Amino acid sequence: MYKINPYLLYNTKDNHNIIQTKENSLILNSQPLIDFLKFLEVNNIDIISMNEIKNFFDNEEEFSEKIVDFLCKNEIFKENIQKKISFESINIISNENIGHIFSKFLKVKNSYTVQELLNKKKILEDDCLTLIILNPFNLNHLKEILEVIRNYENLICKVVFPYNNSIYISNYYSKKWNNPCPICFISSLEAQLRGNINGDLTWNFQMIMDLIYEEKLEFEYDGLLEEKDYIPVINILLRDMLNNKLSSNIDKVYKISLRDYFIDTDIAYYWEVCDCYE
Repeated sequence: MYKINPYLLYNTKDNHNIIQTKENSLILNSQPLIDFLKFLEVNNIDIISMNEIKNFFDNEEEFSEKIVDFLCKNEIFKENIQKKISFESINIISNENIGHIFSKFLKVKNSYTVQELLNKKKILEDDCLTLIILNPFNLNHLKEILEVIRNYENLICKVVFPYNNSIYISNYYSKKWNNPCPICFISSLEAQLRGNINGDLTWNFQMIMDLIYEEKLEFEYDGLLEEKDYIPVINILLRDMLNNKLSSNIDKVYKISLRDYFIDTDIAYYWEVCDCYE
């Protein structure tokens, strides 16, 4: 499947066919390609399969592949990779010893300390969900962990951390999906907290977020969790594992109240200055 990026197709006074995108403008000389782009435009098609493309070009496979190659190289088409949550076991990276809590309900393949991972004494595996649990939260550790994780094309990770009588759970992130990463989630959360008008927020998390910009990354928020507080986190993971759904849950984020374990949900968005946005 291919996602079709926005474009403008027009004819100049000197009879040149031009396609304009956000990135560039091109002169088109192939009439079949022009007809194809007009067809997509008229029918408001934003996702198309290779079979549909071949059908348009009378099943001329080689020509269809050349068309797709040209459109992808010029960022008019982008391969639409299905985001699928599929895992039977988890790897845990944490700054506390919690593997035994999750192993009661989930198959924990490996449990690493943050330092073990950063020293590269342990190798992550792509076939597991990698769960990053920072209790207390440490932004420096999170950034360093993500640097390692981004070396793995297919690895899927999720971040859990406490703040202000709540547990926050990030979306599922994988480099291959090019979706918002955990830093995007934390930065979006920071923006929401800055805009909160209820006045019921403490300064602790605000201090953490200010450190993103000041890069004083060694600060830790000491909001320790108890074993029972992880039960709703485990429930969310079990539900996703059993349902094995596609993209509907990939970018969902959670806030779990530690007062009554009420769960709020939202969607993760890109942080414009994050590397994963490129």
